[in-house]
Amino acid sequence: MIMKLELREIAPYLPYGLKVLSGRGTVFLMNTYSNMRGSGIESRDLQSILDEQMKPILRPLSDLDNYLRNEFEKLDRGYAYDKIAVDLFCEENGVSELIENTEINSLPYECVEYMFEHHYDVFNLHENGLCIYYNEL
Repeated sequence: MIMKLELREIAPYLPYGLKVLSGRGTVFLMNTYSNMRGSGIESRDLQSILDEQMKPILRPLSDLDNYLRNEFEKLDRGYAYDKIAVDLFCEENGVSELIENTEINSLPYECVEYMFEHHYDVFNLHENGLCIYYNEL
């Protein structure tokens, strides 16, 4: 069964910009903040992504797990750390295991929003061939 990328799977990433890979191998940074003159992402660009002519470039959730583990280790050792990430993904917010093994619906919205902002593959698009991971480029 061939899966197709849907707008609802890329829309949460759009406020943070979205890198995509075209069939020609060119990477585009699509700015989603439009002004009155019409600059920003265009409907034809979205349609190209949805028609599989382009693939979003995302990060695997395992990268987030590694990043968080490193940031918590820095905190424990008294080094400078990413306070936002540590505060969001702490046990007090219900995060007690690996993110890649966690049901995304169970996370606070702020955690998921962080994942969109930093381009993590929240919807497991990669396993269906619907995105490319940064480390594959």
